[in-house]
Amino acid sequence: MQTCEQTWDQIEKRDWEGWKGLPADCLWADATARFTPKYEGTIGFHMGTARTAAAHQELLVEGFARPLRAWERGTKVVLVEVDATEKDQDLPARLGEPGGTMDYYFMTTKLEGGALVYPDRGLALLSNEERSSVTKIFLFTPTSLDSYGDSLHHPVEPARRMRR
Repeated sequence: MQTCEQTWDQIEKRDWEGWKGLPADCLWADATARFTPKYEGTIGFHMGTARTAAAHQELLVEGFARPLRAWERGTKVVLVEVDATEKDQDLPARLGEPGGTMDYYFMTTKLEGGALVYPDRGLALLSNEERSSVTKIFLFTPTSLDSYGDSLHHPVEPARRMRR
């Protein structure tokens, strides 16, 4: 497996076909030193069906239209979330058959099987409501499909923000 520094380079180049996974030893401090945090601190969240505690921060990356979102537990980066671009739309065809699919929520709409998960590559592709395009790319340490679902995936229905 490559080093964390090489991994950050690969993310900056948006090289998803060559992606072999986020190294398990990538430190949060190194990520926030490499990329500029958008705000002070982190935002807490629970990930996966096991609702495992984590925190995230948006990080500014030169050449990216929008910040990436990095998720951490303790001192380690466990997931990197990148907005997909036009160049990423044929990724499902280029990557081939996923290891599995999972449900997730796009805004407030549940998309059954809307996440294509490549657990052995440490990569998941999330689609839009019509499933006509890739909207997000999740990058993580290679794992099993079950482990990804238990500890990293975002299957939980978002809280309703509107009040009557």
